[in-house]
Amino acid sequence: MSWLALEAAQAAMLQAGARGYLEGAETFRRLREAQFVAIVTPSVKHITMELARGG
Repeated sequence: MSWLALEAAQAAMLQAGARGYLEGAETFRRLREAQFVAIVTPSVKHITMELARGG
């Protein structure tokens, strides 16, 4: 799920162009949030392994 957030945020940044990287821009905030989600979310591979183990 986190990769979907990253892809959406990156697509928004491409649409916004250079102004999307300005500190106050909404697209910049969304990119930071998507990156945070990707950092704190366990990987899909790890979750799949845990589910396969029954834990």
